[in-house]
Amino acid sequence: MPGSEVLAMAMKSLHPITREQVEKMRGKWIDARYSSKDVPKCQCSICGKKYVGLETDFCQYCGAPMTDKAVDILWKRLEAMQDEAETV
Repeated sequence: MPGSEVLAMAMKSLHPITREQVEKMRGKWIDARYSSKDVPKCQCSICGKKYVGLETDFCQYCGAPMTDKAVDILWKRLEAMQDEAETV
């Protein structure tokens, strides 16, 4: 059975995901600057991992959406998967 058909069957067996559930998955960036350097270091509020760099839409470690834009992207992906599952 092709992977898309398996995914469609799995999606049909699940209850539809709501926007509120996606919003609850959202994390936030915690400013965790180095004490001796003025280098941006962010920490994910979901997984606690730290990395050096600017804040991004998704956590690079756990994939949590961190911004409104990321929540919208994730929501659109989930809607597309649910629509695909309904058409199979």
